Amino acid sequence: MPCSPDLGDWFAQQWEGIEQVFRLERTVRLLKTTQRRHEVVYGLSRLSMRQAPPQRMLWLVRGHWAIENKLHYRRDVSLGEDACQTRTGPVPGLLAQPGSTVLSFMDRVGEGLVARQMRSFDAHLEQALALVLDFLLFHLLELESPGYK
Repeated sequence: MPCSPDLGDWFAQQWEGIEQVFRLERTVRLLKTTQRRHEVVYGLSRLSMRQAPPQRMLWLVRGHWAIENKLHYRRDVSLGEDACQTRTGPVPGLLAQPGSTVLSFMDRVGEGLVARQMRSFDAHLEQALALVLDFLLFHLLELESPGYK
């Protein structure tokens, strides 16, 4: 992945603190069609070349996409949060809480595919309810323990 500190002065006119730019080429496979697409993306970083040489920068970019794929995709697509039209005040945060709870429960049972686990919970409501009750009981006991602060 090519990285360069050479454009730092040029970017400083618009954005303070840009230490390097990078170029990343990747091949993306679209899940629905299995087609492959070649992409070239560019990025900016406040990290110097010393702090983030090309291999580390690539690791950081991959880490970002791991978060995007693990958390945001599950929220946006599987739970339909992007379809929600509520955008202001405390309501979006309040509406996100049940989704966070559902994802937490799914992580607890070790299921990464939200749709599969939702079908399983739907088919086995007693399992879903037992999971919720175990979780609540655990936290109630934790609150009552003498060492809890």
